[in-house]
Amino acid sequence: MTLAVTGAAATLGEVWSGLLAVFPVIGLILAVFTHRAQGPQQVAHVYRGMVRGLYSFAAFFLALAVLWTRQEFWSVCAIAIGAGITIQVLVQFLVLPKKTPQPTR
Repeated sequence: MTLAVTGAAATLGEVWSGLLAVFPVIGLILAVFTHRAQGPQQVAHVYRGMVRGLYSFAAFFLALAVLWTRQEFWSVCAIAIGAGITIQVLVQFLVLPKKTPQPTR
């Protein structure tokens, strides 16, 4: 996956190719190690947690990108952390409630 993204870097540009290279590799490594250590059911939990966490990750960096040139560095960091925490709370408790596991037959 990383080789494919790196090969497309000239077309995508350095920002997109850098972003796209990181997440598949992290997800793949976590999936492999989780599967070996705890089994396939836990891989689904890892990916579900990663997806939920990416919303706050995106909010944090969006706040940094929008505010960095307009305000002082430390206040921007505090606002970005607050945005990330707020989005995480919303995603965890309001938007994507946890599904109850179905018994296997």
